[in-house]
Amino acid sequence: MFFALIFCTCVCAQTISFEQVLSQGLQNSYDRRIAATQILAADAGVEEARAAYYPQLSLRYGQEYVHVYDRYYSTVAVGDTVYSDTASKYKNSLNLSGQYDLYDFGRRHLQVAYAQQQVTVAGLNVSKIKADLSLRILDLYAQGLKQQKQIAGQTLIVAGYKRIYQLSQDLQQAGRYGRHSVSEAALALAEALTRLDELQAVAAETLSELSTYTGESYSEDTHLNDFTTLSLVVDDPDFEQLPAVALLSEQIQSKQLQLDLANKDYWPTLVASASIGMYGSDDNSYSDAVEDLSKRDASVGVTFVWAIFDGFATSAKVKRLKLELEALKLEKEQQLSATKTEYRQQQLQYESLQRTAVQRHDILHTLALEHNDGERLHAQQISDQAQFEKSRLDLMEKQLQIDLKQIDYASSNIRLALLQEDFYE
Repeated sequence: MFFALIFCTCVCAQTISFEQVLSQGLQNSYDRRIAATQILAADAGVEEARAAYYPQLSLRYGQEYVHVYDRYYSTVAVGDTVYSDTASKYKNSLNLSGQYDLYDFGRRHLQVAYAQQQVTVAGLNVSKIKADLSLRILDLYAQGLKQQKQIAGQTLIVAGYKRIYQLSQDLQQAGRYGRHSVSEAALALAEALTRLDELQAVAAETLSELSTYTGESYSEDTHLNDFTTLSLVVDDPDFEQLPAVALLSEQIQSKQLQLDLANKDYWPTLVASASIGMYGSDDNSYSDAVEDLSKRDASVGVTFVWAIFDGFATSAKVKRLKLELEALKLEKEQQLSATKTEYRQQQLQYESLQRTAVQRHDILHTLALEHNDGERLHAQQISDQAQFEKSRLDLMEKQLQIDLKQIDYASSNIRLALLQEDFYE
């Protein structure tokens, strides 16, 4: 069949499909792999935030040689330990202390909630990267598929113009064509060859760009399979749940938690603490001072900490977070509007192409009949051969435009599925 013959491809060429390219592109994406690692980092951040619910223990050991100039009035310190023993000697201390926040007006709860929110944000970021990357790969694949169809068609067009040029020369020798007609045929052939070279160069660039996403090498013989059109029910998705919008919603919640946490800085903290100390000293021997830890003390206390004035740092921080929160809300409204507009436009394009699908099929059938009629006339030598070649080229151009529309139709179908997160990896 004429319209099937135009775009036949050598079976030995490398063959790829959109599903294969999409899967490779998603697996090879550094952005997606980095974002997946950020989920693990966010999980670790939750454990870090939960550490505030545990008491903090510390062990300190200090050792010094202290020379006292005024033994009657001096006190000395070894590490964090203050000695009232004012003789010059080797001194050391071992201190175990603990601290626990008894009440902090909900700071720890907000810190954990914020950390958990970052896990959700990181997960949605992966989904957004996947969605953006899928659409980019779809655009590139559709572009490459169109260029492949154009190259295949242009190759046959070049062959047709070569045939016309040869026939023009034969007709010139027979006295039926003038030099002008032969020159026109030569010019048309040169333009067709130039167009073919341009298409091949652009197609090579498209395959090269596609290779950067998949990590695979593609040659000029690589054959792109046609899209598999989905049976898609075109319903409006929940736009709030689409990755780009949902990510901003989570970022708004995260910013709100930051703001709530900053407001807690206006409130005090109640801290319980306890410690036990062991001390030793010796007048002449360092080793004896280390072994001597005979003195003991212990303490238990409660501390009330309230930052009375911090140079307006807290109020400035709260103001900044409020403005950032407002900016995120506006950004979400903008993204939601842009997403709805993009989806509506894609939906209208898909529905338009769907309505004309039957018409395109009928046109292809008509083109095939016209070609078959031309073949019969040509075989019976009823029509002029040169005129037949021109008519055949015109039919190929029309069929190429139909095939390109078919690619747009399938691509639009898949794009809607990707926007609805209803496509397969």
